[in-house]
Amino acid sequence: MKKQAYIAILILLVSCSSLNRNYTRLSIIEKVRNGYSVRLNSKPIDFEFTYLDRENISEIRHLNSKKTIEIRTKNQPEFFSMKDVFYTYNVKTQPDIVTIDGISIDNLNLAKLKFEKKSISDFRLLTQKDYAGKEFDGMDSLKQTIGNGLVVISIK
Repeated sequence: MKKQAYIAILILLVSCSSLNRNYTRLSIIEKVRNGYSVRLNSKPIDFEFTYLDRENISEIRHLNSKKTIEIRTKNQPEFFSMKDVFYTYNVKTQPDIVTIDGISIDNLNLAKLKFEKKSISDFRLLTQKDYAGKEFDGMDSLKQTIGNGLVVISIK
């Protein structure tokens, strides 16, 4: 009888939360869109606009009963705005298009973006000069769309 009680308690605890050290951004965003909230070191964050350094994450807990995802870091994260990132990479004018891991970000949401130090693995600014040449002749709509530039960011 005692053994069955211990097993029942263990099953109950396991079903209430799960521990996952793998940082899967898309799966967490999917949970956020299904009503979950995200807390980073016990503080609420807007996860859809926050990019974390995968190497700084120590644990991720899914608290299903509270519809919360708790993310703990090894070190206190330091965040930068998109404006700070543009300054770091010497972007002088507001680019027309910003993509992060292949997802286009609306210019209205650029001010909401936060990047943890070392979360960006690659940053590229492509301008009309990058699209000069015969191979891009006839692609005038692409050249017009790029205008002030296209920023391509890859996250670790």
